[in-house]
Amino acid sequence: MIIIFIFKLIWDVFMFPENLWRVTTLTKKKATIIFVLFGMIIGAPYLKASLQTLETIAIDMQIISERIPELVIENGKLVLADQLEQSVLVKTDTANLVIYAENAPDSLTIERAIKRAPLSFLMGDSQLKVATPATDFDLSYDLLEGLTDVSLKAMMTDFGSLSAMTLIPMVIVSLLVGLVDGLLQLVIMALFVNILSLLFRVRLPFAQNFKLVLVASFMPTLIMSILNIIGVYPAAQTALIAGITAYIYYKGIITHVTRL
Repeated sequence: MIIIFIFKLIWDVFMFPENLWRVTTLTKKKATIIFVLFGMIIGAPYLKASLQTLETIAIDMQIISERIPELVIENGKLVLADQLEQSVLVKTDTANLVIYAENAPDSLTIERAIKRAPLSFLMGDSQLKVATPATDFDLSYDLLEGLTDVSLKAMMTDFGSLSAMTLIPMVIVSLLVGLVDGLLQLVIMALFVNILSLLFRVRLPFAQNFKLVLVASFMPTLIMSILNIIGVYPAAQTALIAGITAYIYYKGIITHVTRL
């Protein structure tokens, strides 16, 4: 199978760098598969971070939902079961909720709350304002007719819950980030080894060097990604990957050619 062949090649190159020369015969199809796998391992820490953020949002939304008073939206107006003596202001790391009373918090307090969190919900008498530190937009209560505190709490809870509708986009975005990040890393390393090879009078096309650094850097990148996933972030890990890749390239290509 192709996958077995690919992983055996990657492992052999990592353990025995002199086998790197075999990568020059790698087909475009196999190189593409390796590149996609490379993007996946780079994107894995991003996916974990996204899941952790979603978990934080779920906790914060639960905190907010517990502070929502009994209410209903009728005839385009916010109707509270009990008149508020003061505005409800719930602040968390990821979201804020403000429900205005007659004696509302001063605008400076609200402004600080909005700037502190990525997302804020401000419920006035006739409209809902959704605000971020950069912009905001108003949503008329006519569009939310019949909304109650029960349904609002359910929406808040669902907002941070993990489901296929949230997981699939997160996986896709993480993969795209990994592919773009991986492409940039590989281009830079390919340029570097291209210069390195010229110093030893070894001339290889850029496309060949790209495939060589793709395979040479795969295992070091995988190791660093696993460490990142478990919460370990080595200092200068990009430089470590580049250094190991350069060593494997030197042992596998330059040493091989100079001995011919």
